[in-house]
Amino acid sequence: ARDLTMQDVQQIPLMHLVYVDQREFATVSPTDDFIRIIGSGNATTCHIAVLRGSGKGVTSLAHLDGSETESAVDAFIKSVQQMDQSEKLHMHLVGGFLDDKKHSEKLTKEIFRACINNEFRIHLQTACIGCLNDVVKQNATHFPIIYGLAVDVRSGDLIRAVFPDQGPDMLIRSATNFIGKGTLLEVYNSNNPGRLVIDPVEWRTWNDLDMWLTLPDPFIRKYLSTSPEQEVATFEADSRKVLKFIQDNPQPEKTLFVNNKPRVYQKEKSGEWTQI
Repeated sequence: ARDLTMQDVQQIPLMHLVYVDQREFATVSPTDDFIRIIGSGNATTCHIAVLRGSGKGVTSLAHLDGSETESAVDAFIKSVQQMDQSEKLHMHLVGGFLDDKKHSEKLTKEIFRACINNEFRIHLQTACIGCLNDVVKQNATHFPIIYGLAVDVRSGDLIRAVFPDQGPDMLIRSATNFIGKGTLLEVYNSNNPGRLVIDPVEWRTWNDLDMWLTLPDPFIRKYLSTSPEQEVATFEADSRKVLKFIQDNPQPEKTLFVNNKPRVYQKEKSGEWTQI
């Protein structure tokens, strides 16, 4: 944990990257010619988990937020095991801090419990969590040290990271975090190399959405985050964009997913994703 928190933060280019948003995961083989880096960011009380097979080195990264944690961890583990077929899986867990409401601690315990109860053998190699990922700043307020993490699929190296470009359909993916079903979604799997898949979703009704869009920034920050003081400066603006998108697309299964089919993207040589 000390080595990881002392790293310089690197900007990760889009070239060989698949970005994982909250409540998503991606599973990549070292032989995948399209993807070499999996990453995720903007984690405060959320945890970013990396799982790597001891056989073929198949690697998966998940952004866990406490929604249906046990089933999320099970899906995450099975995805790696099905591709790697190894006796032991190595885990790195990064995120959370000493927040006042102890959301981070609760999530850590949920993840550990899910791993302990899982049928596969999990070897915890990195636990940069809680007090090990905590720094005290202005007004004696606690903050996470690491907000973003990437993993090099071929070497297994962990990287403190930020992501200038997060890939396609981020408004859809962010909206799903707000009012989706809470299920962990696999957006990339090397069984279909180069293909990022956004499966059809249905959004729960958000009452008084029009009112929420008129509320002042402090209210948005306070009630739409588990850690208001630790969020990035663009949190309010980003949240409003997502709320407006939900308002404009109340039935995504009809307007965004034609004939209830997933939105599929192909990774190009330039690093861009092209919808197919």
